[in-house]
Amino acid sequence: MTVFVSNDKVVLVAPPGEAAVLGPLDVGRLRAALRDAVVATADEEES
Repeated sequence: MTVFVSNDKVVLVAPPGEAAVLGPLDVGRLRAALRDAVVATADEEES
């Protein structure tokens, strides 16, 4: 799964037909990636 920012949106990309089964550590990493993406969009809006 990939998390990135496009314009003012956070985009999650997963391979077609794939499911994500996340353990606690993976959920924490996803949460951190989403938080970083949201912060990046906020920084872009302020610029």
